[in-house]
Amino acid sequence: MLYIFDMGNVIINIDFNRALQVWSELSKIPTATVRRKILN
Repeated sequence: MLYIFDMGNVIINIDFNRALQVWSELSKIPTATVRRKILN
């Protein structure tokens, strides 16, 4: 099994704002709260 971790947009370009918005919608937690918990 192969796992690839791309933490710096080296392989793919990740739109973190969009990812945070999706996580917010899935978790039913406001985007600002998710952003604060993930990025700080």
